[in-house]
Amino acid sequence: MAGGQVIINKGSQDGFRSGMTLSIERVVREVKDPATGEVLRTITSPVGQIELTEVDPRSGIGRVVSGTGFRVGDRAVAVQ
Repeated sequence: MAGGQVIINKGSQDGFRSGMTLSIERVVREVKDPATGEVLRTITSPVGQIELTEVDPRSGIGRVVSGTGFRVGDRAVAVQ
């Protein structure tokens, strides 16, 4: 994050487009199958929202709408 902008490693090839609002979420816990170790569910907590302003095939740039403290490893999930 720099100057109120966030760069994500998802782009148009992942279905993202300019103008989309994304929820930025942090993984707080993974629920694993005790027998196989496979992750069954990921529990996340919202960190904030961004609006994508630029998108290329493999990345996007968004302006911060709400929240602070975005980190590498947080997830971007489309909300509209």
